[in-house]
Amino acid sequence: ELSLGDVMAAPADFVDADVQITTKVKQVCQKKGCFFVAQQGEHLVRVSFKDYSFFVPTDISGKTVTLHGQLVAHEMTEEQAAHFNADAGDSNAFKAGPRCEIVAVSVRVPLDS
Repeated sequence: ELSLGDVMAAPADFVDADVQITTKVKQVCQKKGCFFVAQQGEHLVRVSFKDYSFFVPTDISGKTVTLHGQLVAHEMTEEQAAHFNADAGDSNAFKAGPRCEIVAVSVRVPLDS
């Protein structure tokens, strides 16, 4: 199992690879939980869900989750950045340009105690 820091320290080594990562959730799409921003230290990565097939609760910011998915590299357009910023409720969360994203097939969210 990897941390987000492990993956983002050498993203080229992990692009298109299956990864299992434990990470903290910085923020979640407030419209319906269709993506979240994972954070470890200065590393921030958008996590989406394969084929838009599931969502996460919108109130899990600050929780540590374990996800399984694939790291993909892509170019984020200005329009995509604006759309994601609106959904996240943070006008500075996403910037246009080359980015890595994790496309998750599962996310394990801990139950509240």
